[in-house]
Amino acid sequence: MQGPATGNNKETKNEKKDKAPTFPIDLLSTFASGILTANVSGIPLLKIDAESRSVGVEATGVKECGIRLSKIVRLPKGGGGVVEFVKSSESAARELSENGWELSLYDRGSRIVSIGRGASKLTGYVNINPLKLGRLLKIL
Repeated sequence: MQGPATGNNKETKNEKKDKAPTFPIDLLSTFASGILTANVSGIPLLKIDAESRSVGVEATGVKECGIRLSKIVRLPKGGGGVVEFVKSSESAARELSENGWELSLYDRGSRIVSIGRGASKLTGYVNINPLKLGRLLKIL
């Protein structure tokens, strides 16, 4: 005799859920080696380096695409602004750090914000260049 079918189906569904990557952090773990770069009209947009486990996004390239970062990264409403954005990004930054990845936003090759690996736990795994905060506000 066979056991109840529902027990086996639940395990199968849970196994499928565990194996399915969640975007974007689990997707990064699929990069075993190599470098993926994306350019727009000759301007860098995105670089994923599996060897150094880093992701770089160039603000100029994002702007050239016609994408507004404020449409992708939603700032909390209610006057919190960039400070609230940084606080709310802590869980993603922690997960990146735990998986050994770093995500950086650049402006003309100069790093503005970096989250994940390499940033202190005390700062919520977020590094911000204070001299570039004005540029960050313009980008968002």
